[in-house]
Amino acid sequence: MDGKRIPPNGHDRFKLRDYREKLNEFTEQNGIHDIITTGREMEAPPSYARGKKRIDFLLENDHVQRAVINSGSLGLYDGLKASDHTMQYVDLDEKLLFQDDTFTPMPGFHREFKLHDIKRKTHFRETLQKRYEHQNIAKRVNDLATRLENKPHLDKTNITAYNELDNEIVELILSTAKR
Repeated sequence: MDGKRIPPNGHDRFKLRDYREKLNEFTEQNGIHDIITTGREMEAPPSYARGKKRIDFLLENDHVQRAVINSGSLGLYDGLKASDHTMQYVDLDEKLLFQDDTFTPMPGFHREFKLHDIKRKTHFRETLQKRYEHQNIAKRVNDLATRLENKPHLDKTNITAYNELDNEIVELILSTAKR
């Protein structure tokens, strides 16, 4: 992408063609696809009440794309009545999606951490908060967000910084859950 932000909800100065070009460029560069329109002849309907464009997307990579059985959009007020956006859905073949051991979800009784265990959940949350503070995670996330706002191009430095911070957060969460 050329660093320009995509204006929200059908901004007047915003051209639909430019929007589609930017979205297509982004998805091609990142090897992802729009679940709702991939392999279909027709255009997806607008995704919000006040506009004529679609601004909500479900994106997939090739692995997920192979497992898609069906996808689409519900009518504007089908589903959540309090929203002015359409509900989008995707049905997946879990055997295709989780055929690799890497993606096999663990049965609930094998999991070390369960949300219904209030004592353990509270301990997890408090311990993770302390570890976040010790590692200065909130400030580092904010600093990275500020850098990305000032330099919206996803250059190698920003991608590396994001991935390192993301990996550190994941490791903090997983190691805290095992305590």
